[in-house]
Amino acid sequence: METLTVMNQEIGCNCDIYDDDTVASNMSPSASTNSSSTSALSPLQTAELVQFQFYSLVVAGIPVACSGIVGNILSILVLWGLSKKSSTFYIMYALTVSDIAYITISFLRQMIYIYAYLGALKDYYHTWTLVEPFLFGTKKLLQTLCVWLVVLLTLDRFILICKPTHAKSMCTSQRARIQVVILATIALLLNIPKFFEREVYYKPGSSLPHARFSHLPNNILYFYAYTVSVYIPVTCFVPLVALLGFNIKFVMTLTKAQRRRENMTSVRDSSRNSNTRGVTVMLVVVVAVFMLCETPMAVTTTMLSFITGSNTSPELKLAQMKLAAFANLMLAVNSSINFYIYLLVGSFFRKALKRRLCRKTPKRHIVVNSACVYTVSKTMETSYGDKGTPVTLTRITLSDEL
Repeated sequence: METLTVMNQEIGCNCDIYDDDTVASNMSPSASTNSSSTSALSPLQTAELVQFQFYSLVVAGIPVACSGIVGNILSILVLWGLSKKSSTFYIMYALTVSDIAYITISFLRQMIYIYAYLGALKDYYHTWTLVEPFLFGTKKLLQTLCVWLVVLLTLDRFILICKPTHAKSMCTSQRARIQVVILATIALLLNIPKFFEREVYYKPGSSLPHARFSHLPNNILYFYAYTVSVYIPVTCFVPLVALLGFNIKFVMTLTKAQRRRENMTSVRDSSRNSNTRGVTVMLVVVVAVFMLCETPMAVTTTMLSFITGSNTSPELKLAQMKLAAFANLMLAVNSSINFYIYLLVGSFFRKALKRRLCRKTPKRHIVVNSACVYTVSKTMETSYGDKGTPVTLTRITLSDEL
């Protein structure tokens, strides 16, 4: 408690430390401008909040971020080669790069809660505040980009599965590159105001920098014209509804395919459908986990946009801030978990990763088309005919591993 008292005296326990990624940026304009969202909390509630943030965002969050960075780097090793031949894998590659950038910024931010709870890394905290306005906007940009890359990935798979006649012309790696660039541009334009929602300030008589929300988030016109009408729908509700619809369609398609497969006799068709089904199942799992991890942030954003105000009780404010910390932890989990989903569900991903890490494994050729991935292995065998004449046979194996 003594450490926390010192922290409160130095930083004022304002929105400098607590997890305010959504609290003030989406706060109702009824709240006073630049007023501290923790001003109504008692010292005991403040201590409880800082402790909750430390255990959720440092004790749990930092290991999640580190494992996510390592996992996504390994994903890049596998997806880099495939991204040049398939639209699906190119979008997955772009999503992986965006996830790494998002997790890195989240990791850097999570470190400041060590200062809030333990009093350590004071210089790091004040250094962070100097670049925090820029990194805040960048984090929001990456968050938006990751959301819509998942939607694009799902749409790409929807065309391949449900509109196969259009897949050859629409689902190409070249088109995927253009689509990713367009999405990144739209995400940047949408989040330009976020770079002006935070500002650095200095307290009277102090040369140490602090960060806080500017007057912009609480402007009535800005709140209704941008936050409520554009930002919340585009980043929360529209993508979640779209992904829910796509996932339901995928499950229905997989169910129908299972029934058709029972009557199949062609080995080639059965192999191809199995391959395609494996990619689709993996995507269904990715989307389901994504929706699970994004929902807390959508709930938090909505709650803090319309419920937060000057008359909010301290108990409700404390609950809102805890929910915001948990929501940000879930976003970090979402950006960290895809590698482990690929590893668990995609047999091809496991074998491709093994080939990357184990150089002695015999080289195989990977054939990628718009719908699935095949591994072609070539072996040479020598046998002897009836008269003892050696005969060399070449065996080519086509396997569906995803």
